[in-house]
Amino acid sequence: MPLAYRMGGVGLCVAELQHALGVAADGIFGPQTREAVERVERSIGREPSGDADAAVFSACGLEWPDEFRRCLTLTSAFEGTGFGDCNPTDIDGAGVTFGVIGFTTEHGEVQALVTEFLRHAPEALEYAPRSFRRRLEQLLLRDSDRHVWERVMLDPMRRVRPEVRASFAAWGNHPQMRELQVRFARERCWHPAAACAKKLGVDTPAGRGLLFDVWVQNGGWRAAHETHFARLMRDRDAPPASKSRLEVIAIAVAAESRAPWRADVLGRKLVFARGWGIVHRRSYDLTLQALA
Repeated sequence: MPLAYRMGGVGLCVAELQHALGVAADGIFGPQTREAVERVERSIGREPSGDADAAVFSACGLEWPDEFRRCLTLTSAFEGTGFGDCNPTDIDGAGVTFGVIGFTTEHGEVQALVTEFLRHAPEALEYAPRSFRRRLEQLLLRDSDRHVWERVMLDPMRRVRPEVRASFAAWGNHPQMRELQVRFARERCWHPAAACAKKLGVDTPAGRGLLFDVWVQNGGWRAAHETHFARLMRDRDAPPASKSRLEVIAIAVAAESRAPWRADVLGRKLVFARGWGIVHRRSYDLTLQALA
């Protein structure tokens, strides 16, 4: 079966295709999108299947997304955020969480994104409400630590200030900000995840996708994950012995997660490990996401 986005697929690449097809770009590959794809297929002289493969993307004037972009599409769907979205409040201690894969002030990513964005697109500062603009200009003039940024962006109840959310929403529509977020995701998460997949013997699209999701959601493959994984792989009498290597990785990562998020972590990782699954009550299938 050729790689293609199919009915039930979701995410950024689906939305880009929908935009090119001239249908509602909601990021959900439904009947209307399928019908539009079939029209494109007829226009290029082939029997319509409703599946959007590289030929359909090309006929729409789009480049076929590489493996990183396809994995980013799925992980960002799990995250449930877009380029201009941010968390309303700091519920996990990561500070401000912003963007397509949830960049945080805890790891310095939000600060780096905003700083580089405004260096390349200084006119975007005008999109920010005046009260936030003045404080942001002061932040950019000096090397401020995480806590200084968070005092500007969060109120005393650790809620993201309305003017900050409005600025992020506006900046998320800017091509420069979108390009930066994709580059950050590739450099900071995809490259180390791909190297780790090779080290762990899961150098496949599903393996690289799973480790990419580990970098995005769990901060990378840590020593605790390695120890737990090695213990499960050694114990041949335990239930994981009958599971795939990817499933054991998923179990190890989830086991080392904070208790409130453990089920969510495991659900996300098992989509890659098994090829399908349910996350936040939505069904996902790698064959529909051009990853199987």
